[in-house]
Amino acid sequence: MSKVVGISLVILGMGVTAIGIKPIQSALALVSVPGGNTLWMGAGIVLILLGGFLIRKASSSQSPEVPIYEGQNIVGYRKVN
Repeated sequence: MSKVVGISLVILGMGVTAIGIKPIQSALALVSVPGGNTLWMGAGIVLILLGGFLIRKASSSQSPEVPIYEGQNIVGYRKVN
């Protein structure tokens, strides 16, 4: 679930960052963006970083593994959900 939220934040951050770029503003017919270009670009970068953190956090969580015994020897591992 947090991976989906992270991807959404990254996409939103890219859009917000793009609003702060002059050629894109003129292409979208946005003459003046409230808050200034630097503010929009900074907010977009923060959203991208937050989304990337959530994606990385969701990807690094692995389910625990338990050993499979055959007698006293470990012959493999099984993931437990």
